[in-house]
Amino acid sequence: MREIIETQHIGFYYPPNDVDTLVDCIRKLYRDAALYKRMSENARKVFGQICDADKIYDEYARHVEMVANDYKHRIEGV
Repeated sequence: MREIIETQHIGFYYPPNDVDTLVDCIRKLYRDAALYKRMSENARKVFGQICDADKIYDEYARHVEMVANDYKHRIEGV
């Protein structure tokens, strides 16, 4: 997630349990409406690209079929 957040500019990464950094991130977005809007638009775009159910299910189905076929070939070869 960190890589996606940083490379796609959809938010800020902060270390787990680092409340001070989280508060700083929230303040940045609160103070900079343009940054907030830009990150929001980027997040919507990225979500549409990597979280679209039609894309995910199709790719997942292909992956499951590949794993099943691989397993079947290994069992038949034994």
